[in-house]
Amino acid sequence: MSSDYITPTERVYRDLSNPEPLKPAKNAPAKEPEITRAEVEEIMARRRSASPEILQYVLDNSKKFELTSYDREKLGLDLSIAVAAKMRAARGIHANPSAEFLSSVLGVEETPMGLLSEAQWFREELRVASKEITSCRQHKPPRCTCWAASRGRLYAVRQACGDRSPEGYTALKLWTALEDLEKSSQRGTGAED
Repeated sequence: MSSDYITPTERVYRDLSNPEPLKPAKNAPAKEPEITRAEVEEIMARRRSASPEILQYVLDNSKKFELTSYDREKLGLDLSIAVAAKMRAARGIHANPSAEFLSSVLGVEETPMGLLSEAQWFREELRVASKEITSCRQHKPPRCTCWAASRGRLYAVRQACGDRSPEGYTALKLWTALEDLEKSSQRGTGAED
């Protein structure tokens, strides 16, 4: 056996004890998108759609495109929306354009019982009641007095409209959510279960 022979174990040991420095990967330089100021204006006017990559490129080169701070903020918002849409699509979740139109343009929300025209009232009721529950110093579930006024308003809606109406259905769902919040707030205040 010659003295130049090394066992496989010795070879592994030598390789691990004296690693070769990593060589940087040779990636092709990223090709800059070809976009003009006129195309950027069309994107900002929402006459043209743009990918998240294009929006990021425009934001990164805002001086080149002579963007104002308002333009940058608007494109930043568009970028956030585009990235969220891309992530939803990657997960197989598709947006419902009809529901988006109903909500943003007409101000109504779709429920299993029909269209809810007073969605803003319910959002405000949720905000007020949840603030009352979370800021209550002497919280005593169930049915603490901190959100009694909200309970009364929601009960009145349910009685006036019925639980099979969009308003009654939403009032019942909101009531249930607030009761869950009330029960979860109990642990945070140190009260017993």
